[in-house]
Amino acid sequence: SCGNVQIRVTADNPLSLICHCTHCRRAHAAPSYHVLYTNPTETVIVKGRELLQVRDFLECVFVCPRCFSP
Repeated sequence: SCGNVQIRVTADNPLSLICHCTHCRRAHAAPSYHVLYTNPTETVIVKGRELLQVRDFLECVFVCPRCFSP
């Protein structure tokens, strides 16, 4: 990541998993993808909110336009 976008998760125990579904494999050109699920009230965009672009058809994956890091 380039540092243009910074996110802080305040959740005590966010759900973290490795997804192997076809959608994640294609979207990230990888055999798996690390996913972190949190409640929106437990996620703070510290820097770069205006830079985020929706990348996922469900509008739940946001990426930096510079480095495409989620």
